[in-house]
Amino acid sequence: MDIILDGPLIQGGLVRGQVAPGQTVALDGQAIATTGDGHFVVGFGREHPSRSVLRVSGPKAVFERTLAIEAREYQTQHIKGLPKKMVTPDPNALARIKRDQAEVKAARAVHSTRLDFLQPFRWPVVGIITGVYGSRRVLNGKPRSPHYGIDIAAPAGTPVRAPAPGQVTLAHPDMYYTGVTIILDHGFGVSSTFLHLQSIDVAVGQAVAAGEQIGRVGSSGRSTGPHLDWRVNWLDTRVDPALLAGPMPAPPKRGRISMRPSLIGFFLAFGIAAAQAASPIDRVVVKKSEGVLQLMIGERVIRRFPIYLGGNPVGHKRHQGDERTPEGRYLLHERKPKSRFYRALRISYPNDADRAAAKAAGKPPGGDIMIHGMPSLEKRSLLMFDGRNWTDGCIAISNPHMREVWDLVDLGTPIEILP
Repeated sequence: MDIILDGPLIQGGLVRGQVAPGQTVALDGQAIATTGDGHFVVGFGREHPSRSVLRVSGPKAVFERTLAIEAREYQTQHIKGLPKKMVTPDPNALARIKRDQAEVKAARAVHSTRLDFLQPFRWPVVGIITGVYGSRRVLNGKPRSPHYGIDIAAPAGTPVRAPAPGQVTLAHPDMYYTGVTIILDHGFGVSSTFLHLQSIDVAVGQAVAAGEQIGRVGSSGRSTGPHLDWRVNWLDTRVDPALLAGPMPAPPKRGRISMRPSLIGFFLAFGIAAAQAASPIDRVVVKKSEGVLQLMIGERVIRRFPIYLGGNPVGHKRHQGDERTPEGRYLLHERKPKSRFYRALRISYPNDADRAAAKAAGKPPGGDIMIHGMPSLEKRSLLMFDGRNWTDGCIAISNPHMREVWDLVDLGTPIEILP
């Protein structure tokens, strides 16, 4: 029984999947809606437990797979200078907040059959990331609920664009906490919310295309300055938009830039001082036995991704066809934006020692060893990627993670592949 999963199995992750038409899906006992051709989507919240059980049922068989959900560490963010009424609202404000919450709940309860959730997601505005998903909030010195969005600082009036196709289910001119607010339905329980806007350029019921302007950046509601707070939900589960959109793209150049803007947003998002971020990723480390790929600056682990390896993962690659992933020190020396997989970075295997060892064994050393994303859904209907090593010796990661590696790692970067 085949099942495809595409997305990070991590707290805050949104994972799209596919089963055969007619099969049913359940996650931890909760029935999951599927499209006519078997696509579905699930999300994992901020405190999701370390294991989930995905159950697929068909006419003749039932299949269960336990999913290991990676835990995350969350930073604490202190925000000062908020008006007292925005931190401790009075009874009249509490009644208004309750009405606002009911409207938001109703808008997110729209579970349409739109297929927009299958499309790639992009950043709705380009700017500096000043607040990240999951961070613990301390407002005017008082602990409050975690933050479930991504805060993007940008000049007031900057256009906000739809991150993916969708339909407007809420366009509110003035909510107590969130000010001017828009919600888009992307189908099958996936929705995007845009908070603290200056203005609204769409109406409820309107369908919008990816990249279409829906509003403008503002500072309405509980806000200390112009920014967009972008949030993504799967049903009632709040997930991390940054895992969908990948690294922040570079803004248009305005004079000299001392550092790659995409890295500024990335490193701010993960709590690394700008002074440390002035150097790009200087090394990639793969730990085969742990099943992880790490992006490094010096000895600091900047990002850590789960990986899939060759079908015979133990030991160094000896020759073509052994389905082993090489071990040792190599370079990332070629980008392949188009291949059988979603982007690829070629590893400089084989080196002279690899060629000599293969020649002594009377076999070709093989090649085309890469870090790459997933094949297209059309090309992987017979494969299962949720926990099984399946490559021919390459290192595979989810598409959102591949976008990060692609944007953050330069050609010529060393890669160290450890047992």
